[in-house]
Amino acid sequence: MLNSLKKQLTELAQDPQEHFYLKVFQCLNSKDCRESSNELQKFVLMLPEMIRQVYAWRSMPSMKPEIKKLNHFMLAYLYDPVNFLPNEPYGLFGYLDDAYFVGSVLHLTVGNMGLQNARYLPSSAELPKDLEPWLNLARQTLPRETKMIDQLINNVLQGREDNIQRLVSVIESAEESSYARN
Repeated sequence: MLNSLKKQLTELAQDPQEHFYLKVFQCLNSKDCRESSNELQKFVLMLPEMIRQVYAWRSMPSMKPEIKKLNHFMLAYLYDPVNFLPNEPYGLFGYLDDAYFVGSVLHLTVGNMGLQNARYLPSSAELPKDLEPWLNLARQTLPRETKMIDQLINNVLQGREDNIQRLVSVIESAEESSYARN
């Protein structure tokens, strides 16, 4: 599954009809967003490796229970059709919210384990050890969506299932209105 995702993302990135830069430009309203666009594209392309890494760490005995729960929640979320930013009309850009969610979970997991204890998979060698620059760029590009993702993560960590369900309802209605606009 992750190899298929990696192939799909790579194909989208190479598609001449894929206008990732323009979508980032529209969100940032900046003349000088080529570098930001390139970094965000790298972030999205690392999505399969980030997922693979979280999956590998999900059952480490030294991990705090709430971080384990978050890791499992993230893996379940990826199978759910509900999305902060739908992939279909947005192409590669539509995966930026997923990269942010997975990157945030990975960042929290590493923080929980301590960087010195984090044993990365060989396939994750290209992953930067500090995801904060990518996470900050994603926050600037998708402030509304990343705020909802941060709320979702906090609710999972705090075990607030009622808030999670409410947030999922908001996501579903935002997704429906996004499809209606396109």
